[in-house]
Amino acid sequence: MRLRSMLFGAAVGAVLAYLFDPEQGRGRRSRLRDQAMATARRSSDGLERQGRYLAGTAVGSILEARSRLLPRPVDDATLVDRIRSEALGDAHIPAGEINVEAANGIATLRGELKDPALIAEVVERVGAVPGVLGVENLLHTPAEEPARNKRAAIRASERAADTTPPTGEAIE
Repeated sequence: MRLRSMLFGAAVGAVLAYLFDPEQGRGRRSRLRDQAMATARRSSDGLERQGRYLAGTAVGSILEARSRLLPRPVDDATLVDRIRSEALGDAHIPAGEINVEAANGIATLRGELKDPALIAEVVERVGAVPGVLGVENLLHTPAEEPARNKRAAIRASERAADTTPPTGEAIE
């Protein structure tokens, strides 16, 4: 115990003699003060930088969570582009044969595909695209005559043709 106290006293004495030396002590004290201030400033800057980083990360997490819960409405042109890239971007989907329109978040798909299972897959994939509120499926296979959205118009045309008088007869 006594040896430890003696070594501690010798170390304190050596530091005091080093710092309060009449010839170089003043410069040593200034250098020590400058080094201590620089270390404190670097620590403060590092803590401030880390605090800004953590604050930015927290704000980013909050905004990301909010955007997942409350998706922003997407304009129709952006929605069509998003559908083409996300839902129709695979090589096995003939995107050139599918006409895509969007109005107020409702996607309308028109065209002719050979495989009914592919039609179901396309409709499901389009419905899963963020921003799509609904899908109006007007896709059909070549075996279907005519396309679903044209059936009523064709029937009306046929009925109108049946009721028109033959050419050359006058209508009273």
